[in-house]
Amino acid sequence: MAAVSDPDDSLLFVDSLREYVLEPLIAAESMAAREHTELTAERDAFAALRERVEAVEPVQTVTTQSPSWSMSSSGSTACAEVRTAYRETVMTVDHYDEVYDEPLLQNVTAELSPDIGGALDPESGVQFSPQVKRLVLASVEDCVERRTALCEVVERELDALADQKRALIDLLDELDGCTIPEWYGESFDAELTAVMSARQRHLQHGLQQFEGTEFCSYLYGDEGWTHPVLTAVARLREAVVTDE
Repeated sequence: MAAVSDPDDSLLFVDSLREYVLEPLIAAESMAAREHTELTAERDAFAALRERVEAVEPVQTVTTQSPSWSMSSSGSTACAEVRTAYRETVMTVDHYDEVYDEPLLQNVTAELSPDIGGALDPESGVQFSPQVKRLVLASVEDCVERRTALCEVVERELDALADQKRALIDLLDELDGCTIPEWYGESFDAELTAVMSARQRHLQHGLQQFEGTEFCSYLYGDEGWTHPVLTAVARLREAVVTDE
């Protein structure tokens, strides 16, 4: 499509441009796929924890303090069972040490609640009463539901990335150099705009309760960009000029 003096130079440019433009999309797909794998593992781990906690018999006691917590100087075997269950489910996901790398009670506090973290502390003397069991199960269920929702959003993100990458590949396939004819410039620009518009619609309407900028920062915050599609489009726009 573009006139060049050396076909080999043209081919080298197009190959380099393709790699440069698609790099953020390929990286984003890899990051989103890894996040989906980790979320799925955590969802399944919390679901397994839920089953383990359901099987733990609560201690029937007379409460003398808060309606949620009952005290015993001897501690609670049931609380120890819950700690073991947590260690053998949530803390055994393959990425736990790499992503979290924190002791049990610290992770319980972050994932379930400070109250539950305190109750499961062996130094607290809190018994695993029916009230405590209900509270733990409710918090664990919330962890399952949050990860289930996030998995669905990340799946939609992967689908959107694939669609938008395919659209850019189609445009790249039309190039044979760094310039395009004037007659093609308007169409080329319109197709890039369509890719960006599709991305904006996805960020505005395809993320359920998540806000687009917040979601992208959560997923791609470790990169130098947080919007892979817009970055790819900007790179392609900057690299190609219209031959007037």
